[in-house]
Amino acid sequence: MQFGFCPICTMDFVPGDKMVQLGCHPTHVLHDHCFGEFEKFNKDKGAALLCPTCRVPVNINLIARNELGRPSQQNEKEMFSSEQKLA
Repeated sequence: MQFGFCPICTMDFVPGDKMVQLGCHPTHVLHDHCFGEFEKFNKDKGAALLCPTCRVPVNINLIARNELGRPSQQNEKEMFSSEQKLA
């Protein structure tokens, strides 16, 4: 199951990753560490903090931090049973 990738480091998200969801769009998500580096870089340069995906100014108050969970056992069973039906 694929969860997308971080637009900063371009690495795929994997279960257990700490992520930051930007307020501009629910799918605009970065690794927490990448966001911290991105935020520091922009602050050091005196640049506005813009979403790296859509270039909209980031509203710090709308940021949500989450950890990407693992699929539940029930979801895994359903996923494997649907794969077997397709095969």
